[in-house]
Amino acid sequence: MSSFIVLVAAAVVAAVVFAILVGLKRQSVTLWHRRKPIAAQITHLPHAPPETAGEKIPGDLAVEVVPIVREPWAISLAGLLPDSKSFEDTGPSPSQAHAWLRSHGGVDYRETKLRLSLTSNTDEPVVIRDIRVEVQRREPLAGTFVFCPTAGAVAATLLIFELDEPEPLAWKWTEDGLRRKVGTSPYFAHNRADMKKGKTSDFIIIGRATRCFARWRLVMHYEIGRRPKTHTISDDKDWFLTSGDPPAGFATRLHWAWYAGDRFIPEPEDE
Repeated sequence: MSSFIVLVAAAVVAAVVFAILVGLKRQSVTLWHRRKPIAAQITHLPHAPPETAGEKIPGDLAVEVVPIVREPWAISLAGLLPDSKSFEDTGPSPSQAHAWLRSHGGVDYRETKLRLSLTSNTDEPVVIRDIRVEVQRREPLAGTFVFCPTAGAVAATLLIFELDEPEPLAWKWTEDGLRRKVGTSPYFAHNRADMKKGKTSDFIIIGRATRCFARWRLVMHYEIGRRPKTHTISDDKDWFLTSGDPPAGFATRLHWAWYAGDRFIPEPEDE
């Protein structure tokens, strides 16, 4: 008899528990359907690598980097030349043609030329110990090649980085019609730039790639009053971009013919 009573009690307890669970489930379903949508705030980040987004230029050293565009220049495109008739009708200059190509996805072919100006804003001595580059590589662009010739050479003193190399270093070159490498070791192995307040040091920088597509930026090591510091330098939106020779060549080769009506034409056969 006692065993029967225990079984009945257990059954009653189980029924009560089951009823409670069913009630809780119905309540949770009701609350789910009455829930308010969750508001998500999306922040659009600037078009810049995460490493440099929001980076501030150091106040004790003014840094200015300006692309140098002068003939001759060459541009690589991933595909065909965009429709250019309305642009050509404006009679643009070679530098405007370069800017138009860049705005339509063009990338410097083989070389990217920069002028780097550093100005001290502090009473403490400033010493530029080294300038290097960081590089990310992939296959060169192979769509369209555009070349703008020139009537003569421009003399310049250069620091050139070979972006195809595993660890590109700055080598000093001179240019007076022909380029010649200066010295037997990288420039900053035996040189530095000492700066006083108000003094500006100018460098002409060339990043050169022949076998790869290089995405790169400058990394400057310097001292303020003997305190070591590092500063990365790129353009306003992204790292610098330079594309070399595609293994199978370009699908299309063009000239920006400033000498024939300021327009794009097929590359002359004697080129």
